[in-house]
Amino acid sequence: MHDDQMEPGLGEQVRGRAAPPPELGWGHTWAVVGAGIVPPYPGATFLPPPVPPPPPRLDGADTMDEWCALVLATWAAGVARYWPRKRVRAYAHDAVAPGGRQRAALEAACWALFEEQAPPAMWVRFQLDGWFRHPPEGVNPRTTPMRWQLALHGPSIRKHAAWFQRESGTYGVAPVGFGPRRRALLHNHGRMVDALVVSAAETPDAMREVVSRFFPPGAWEAMVRAARAEAAAMQETFNVQMRRGEWPW
Repeated sequence: MHDDQMEPGLGEQVRGRAAPPPELGWGHTWAVVGAGIVPPYPGATFLPPPVPPPPPRLDGADTMDEWCALVLATWAAGVARYWPRKRVRAYAHDAVAPGGRQRAALEAACWALFEEQAPPAMWVRFQLDGWFRHPPEGVNPRTTPMRWQLALHGPSIRKHAAWFQRESGTYGVAPVGFGPRRRALLHNHGRMVDALVVSAAETPDAMREVVSRFFPPGAWEAMVRAARAEAAAMQETFNVQMRRGEWPW
């Protein structure tokens, strides 16, 4: 769990340090006297982080052309992620266009992904991970990209469907979005908490003095607004990537 996903109470962990438990007295003072003075912990409940939507499955309402476009776009994005300096031509080649010599193989792969309910992005990650862990003999996987015909092979998709389902949770987990504004807010709040713990401030004025070192008047509100705007922009980016079949996972 990330630090900013924690919702610590007074006796729980705060950035790896234990805040004073209520029975010691000062924790109670912080809760009562500090109400409205000490900013709340900016965790996931207070400031929900952007999270990529789950990888889309092939939709039965879409056309085969749309299926092929999504699957190949996902494959190209995966290869570009693992081999950023390699050019990938197969996904744009005439051979996969309707009537092309490799079109039937691509359509078979799409049908297999659809019937096995395997999101293309998760299947691609599953295949690319296997390429690195178990490369063919004599192949350097770091310099040789896996060909789509090997990864998107209908019979192999069906053959390894059960294996994929067992491990699919690993390949569909997307990172939570952490932007610089959120990190700055968490950093300042953590330093403020440390200072409050060290000072053991017991009066409103003493607490305000400590808080103001890290959040001068208006700074807390401004940083929260900036972090919320950043999160909204990152969420929209994730949503656009999903609609395009790109690679936020």
